[in-house]
Amino acid sequence: MNWASWAVITAVFYSLFDFFVKKTAGRVEDGLASFIFNVVSAVVLAFYLLVGKYQGLKVFTTSEGLLYNILGGILIGLASITFIKVFSTGSNLSIGVAIVRIGTVVLAVLLGIIIFHEKLDGRQIFGLLLALIGIGLLLVK
Repeated sequence: MNWASWAVITAVFYSLFDFFVKKTAGRVEDGLASFIFNVVSAVVLAFYLLVGKYQGLKVFTTSEGLLYNILGGILIGLASITFIKVFSTGSNLSIGVAIVRIGTVVLAVLLGIIIFHEKLDGRQIFGLLLALIGIGLLLVK
C-alpha cells in the first residue's frame, strides 16, 4: 500500500478513537481514561511487535530515535488527557475534534517549515489560511 492508503486508514482509526474519547468523557476520570487508552494501545503495539518479530520484522532503535520517542510519548500522554478534557468540559464531538485536528495540522505545518525547512506553494498557503479561518468560525458563537 502507498502512503495515501495508510493515511485514509489512519484517519478512520483516529475518527473512531475520537468518537470513543467523546463517549468516555465524563464517564471515567480524565487521567484514568487517558491511562486506559494508552495502556490498551501499548498492548496492541506489543502484539504488533511480537507478530512482526515472528514474521521477521527487524526491530531497531538509535539513541537519538529513542530520545525523540520518549519525548513523543510524554506529549501523547499529555495530549490524551487534554483531549478528553475538551469533551468532559462540554465540547461537542463535531466542534472539539475539528478544532484539535485543524490546529494540529496548522502547527505541524509550521514546525515542518521552521524546523525542516519545508516549502509551501501559494495554493498550500491559501489552504492553511482557510484552515485558520475555519478554526475562527468554529470558535465564534
